Amino acid sequence: MIYQFVVATLHNCADTPVNDILKSHDIKLRYDPIMNHGPTDGRLLISPYSKKIFLKSNLPPPREQFVILHELGHYFLEYENGILHLGRTELGGRMEWQADLFAALYLLKNKEPGLSIIDYLQLNGCPENTACRVYDYLDDLATCEISS
Repeated sequence: MIYQFVVATLHNCADTPVNDILKSHDIKLRYDPIMNHGPTDGRLLISPYSKKIFLKSNLPPPREQFVILHELGHYFLEYENGILHLGRTELGGRMEWQADLFAALYLLKNKEPGLSIIDYLQLNGCPENTACRVYDYLDDLATCEISS
């Protein structure tokens, strides 16, 4: 199940600040104005010589944090586990969802009571459709556990 895979992977870094995660895994951030004109906010590039996350140079700070966490999700869930993908396949779509879930669960560890999950995620840079999908997914998991 995707949730257990993401939670197990997140367990190793959930209490570590993002900048410390980047530093400990020698992942560099690169702000690239050329990306400002493209469809994606960030991209993970791994070569035999370096690991980089390329970001749009004009992202608001909460969105930037979510994008970095999303790309770290790709790094931990795919690269560290030896699962690399090319192109937009069904597997690629699942990997995007896993990276979104990784980012959202990392953020949710600091959620205070009183603010909805969807609102909290959106305040922390998560797109509305992703925040709603995460909420629905977690709600379905809770419903399954209660009825089991």
